[in-house]
Amino acid sequence: MKKKFRGLSLWLLSVFVLATVISGCMGSSKEEPSPTASSSAPSKENESASGDAKAPLEEVTLKIHFVGTEPPQAKEVWANVEQLSKSVLNAKFNVSFIPWTDYQDKLKLLAASGDDFDLYFDANWFIFPTMLKNNSLLPLDDLMDQYAPNLKKYLTDTRNLEWAKVNGKIMAIPTDNPSTQRAYLTIREDLRKKYNIPEKMTTMEDLENYLDIVMKNETGILALNNVTQGINNWDNAMNALATKYSFDREFGQGNFDLTYDLNDPKVTIVPLERTPAFLEASKIRKTWYDKGWIPKNAMNAPKEAVNGVDSGKYAAAIRGTEDAYRALNGPGEKKGNMMYPDSKSSLSGAMGNIMGINKNAANPERAMMFLEWMNASQENYNSVMYGIKDKTYVIKQIDGVDTVAYPEGMDANNGYLEWNGRWALWRSQWRLPSTFDTNQALTEGTKADVEYPNNVMPPVAGFNFNTEPVKMELAARQAVYDEYGRKLLFGITRDVEKDVNAYIAKMNEAGTDKIVAELQKQINDFLAAKGK
Repeated sequence: MKKKFRGLSLWLLSVFVLATVISGCMGSSKEEPSPTASSSAPSKENESASGDAKAPLEEVTLKIHFVGTEPPQAKEVWANVEQLSKSVLNAKFNVSFIPWTDYQDKLKLLAASGDDFDLYFDANWFIFPTMLKNNSLLPLDDLMDQYAPNLKKYLTDTRNLEWAKVNGKIMAIPTDNPSTQRAYLTIREDLRKKYNIPEKMTTMEDLENYLDIVMKNETGILALNNVTQGINNWDNAMNALATKYSFDREFGQGNFDLTYDLNDPKVTIVPLERTPAFLEASKIRKTWYDKGWIPKNAMNAPKEAVNGVDSGKYAAAIRGTEDAYRALNGPGEKKGNMMYPDSKSSLSGAMGNIMGINKNAANPERAMMFLEWMNASQENYNSVMYGIKDKTYVIKQIDGVDTVAYPEGMDANNGYLEWNGRWALWRSQWRLPSTFDTNQALTEGTKADVEYPNNVMPPVAGFNFNTEPVKMELAARQAVYDEYGRKLLFGITRDVEKDVNAYIAKMNEAGTDKIVAELQKQINDFLAAKGK
């Protein structure tokens, strides 16, 4: 009896298996919807992962574009990266450097023609807005989740990834170079001590007291750097006063001298020239001009390097965190001072340097895997950023700290280290102090700056101003600034209040109210979408 029952069981089992196979072959299209294109066509990376875990990935070539001149040893460096990453990526690297003068047009043309390059360098002040507008970029949310989860977590934890979102989607991989908009004052600390000047250096009044004493007693030294770079880059006095009044200026590709108060939950946009900060800055610059702290030819002179305080040329410099602390590298004792510590300042946007993935990329998965691999260890990071140890870089002990330096006989002219575009790949967890880029003081200073409670994430983080509706008015506003605004900020005026009022009137005629209304509308929509 048992034999009959066993035979019957085997027979029934055979019938069941056969029915299952037939059912599987026939499918059930009416009951299950068709999968999307992204889920129905698994990548080769997924096929390997779901099949033989040991099966190597198919070899591909990653095409990457950076800006600028190709650095010496670049091909050798990337060949080394290829070997180091082979077991994980199995990718060759076709890395090209395109001159600054050609880069924008070349990349836009490649994207428009359907070229299948994978990664490229960009920035919100560069061609990123155009690439977005032309739908040339690949949304990266799913790619990051699947191929770069650790990088995604890292950029989220460091408060960088939020900047890269457009309409809620991640559209680029941002840099991780912690900084804020807060003004910092770097002074010659040796001169402060020499003349027994009070140590407190947080306000414009403190600076002016220091300069009054130093400039009366020292010869062969200029008061401070007098850089005014344009309507989107505020001068030293304006930077300090913006910090004093808690003004922010992050609107994606430019600020156009428009601002808002970080204490204002409504983010009410105001033209800079209508604020008390602008009038105060204009009065300060007029005083400096009259005292000779601003040279008479400053407006037409070549732009000075912001770190001129390094060589002792200037008694002081007002810039951001990075320049303030980098200035500590030079001869003579320097000290960086946070200005107006009781005021709010915004964390700087991480979109100033980014890596984008082309919408038509041949290997978007492998490109994302490369970014994850680079962020996985110090060795991986060094191999891309610094190259080959003892060949393109050496590690020196400076003040007891491992510091990257050029090998003997190499510098920026014949070495690899200062290649253009590397800024987009900066990761503060792996970035080493160096003799050319950063130092221990900068590392510690920027960390303290970013973590300072009054330096906050701005409500407009991730916002990008679509300037198309007001491009004519913005051009007119720029022209008014060039003709009238720069003179005010160089102190070239007889009656500050009269000339500021005239400047405001000219800006109004240029269409400022229309610009403000358009920007306000876009920001209101942006905040509403974020639920703020």
